[in-house]
Amino acid sequence: MDVERALASKRLDCIIASLPFMEYYLPPAAPAVLKGHLESKGFTVKTIDFNITVKETFENDNLPLASAFFHENHGLLNFEKSLVDKIHKLIDSWVDKLLELNPRFIGLGVFSVDSKKACEILLEKLQAKNHNSKVLIGGMGLTDEWVDSIRNKIDYYIIGEGE
Repeated sequence: MDVERALASKRLDCIIASLPFMEYYLPPAAPAVLKGHLESKGFTVKTIDFNITVKETFENDNLPLASAFFHENHGLLNFEKSLVDKIHKLIDSWVDKLLELNPRFIGLGVFSVDSKKACEILLEKLQAKNHNSKVLIGGMGLTDEWVDSIRNKIDYYIIGEGE
């Protein structure tokens, strides 16, 4: 077996990541359910909770505003540049983590409309990087109109509950 094939055989099949915003004390069950199902079929899967990283990053520094940034109606609020820069730095770290794991598929959970902003920013940053992972999104936050607006940044989508 050549080196390239050996590396490909070690490649993680899928990452399933939950995105903000969701209540921090109510983590979603879907990533674990999907992971269990996929692993039972022989896939290698890792789950990541990016939502909780917002709490961990901002709990001593503007957590309510940082959380509000991801809400659908966040456009009604003004955010200080330093807060927005810190949020973008956090999302950059998500991209780095996803690509460092080199999965065949990156699955992003769009739990509700309040997860769309995080997804849009993450997709934009992912698209700017050189990678060969397929990107799929799914969840109750998807609508046909919104998917049409980001279709050039994704490979697959599931509207509604994927599990």
